[in-house]
Amino acid sequence: MLRQRIYGLALGYEDLNDHDFLRKDLLWQTASERTEELASCSTLCRFENRAGRKEAWLIHEILFDQLWAVSSQLRVNWC
Repeated sequence: MLRQRIYGLALGYEDLNDHDFLRKDLLWQTASERTEELASCSTLCRFENRAGRKEAWLIHEILFDQLWAVSSQLRVNWC
């Protein structure tokens, strides 16, 4: 579900209603590494509203660690 939502945001599908159509799209299923239909807009809404401060902080830490790892690789390759 997270991949589905991130891909939707990255491609300009900010509204969850769009996901009711996109969930059946084979390209989206392939990009999300799924073979069955993806989550509906109501499921994605429950998923987003379930997260609290603790989950937001954990996501922040993961994204920061990934960014740091990539920037470290770039610095090594540049020198």
